[in-house]
Amino acid sequence: PPSAIELFEAAIARGGEAGARAKAWLTPPPVGDARSLVAARRWAVGGGDSRRGREVFQGNGDCQRCHGGGGGGHGGGVGPALDGISERGVEHVLASMLSPQAEIADGFATITVTRRDGGVVTGLLVGDDDEGLRLDVGEGQIESIGPGDVAARTTPTTGMPAMGLVLPARDLRDVVAYVMSLSLEETADE
Repeated sequence: PPSAIELFEAAIARGGEAGARAKAWLTPPPVGDARSLVAARRWAVGGGDSRRGREVFQGNGDCQRCHGGGGGGHGGGVGPALDGISERGVEHVLASMLSPQAEIADGFATITVTRRDGGVVTGLLVGDDDEGLRLDVGEGQIESIGPGDVAARTTPTTGMPAMGLVLPARDLRDVVAYVMSLSLEETADE
């Protein structure tokens, strides 16, 4: 993986069948589950430039609009802070960028609940246990819905786009390197 993109680009520049295959490797189809998407983009798990990744994160990737972490004062709280996310592993980071619906961080999943009385409530799922559901419906207001009051509920979703499917190959690899460089200690110091 550390030099895969450069090898693919060299093959593309050379042309022919090898160039066509290399181009296909860099732009695999955006379909499949998180595991198959990660397997098709293994070239993004090593060799990235974390400094350039920070520029993409804050620039054309626009990740800082939602995600906190890494110091620098970014993060709108709409997405989870990324401090220490590297502890989950590079494949988790890549999978989250390719298929954000596969595993949504606690407190960042939106659901719609239809009550038995016909009322509908939409919000961020902040609790789901034997006592029912708790939804953040905005402005710090938590709506509690008892288990017997739920007629139907949607599958949790996230508003995060699959950025790993739209970023150019080098940008994806660099953002993965940047996110992997974030740690709890760095942000505590900043």
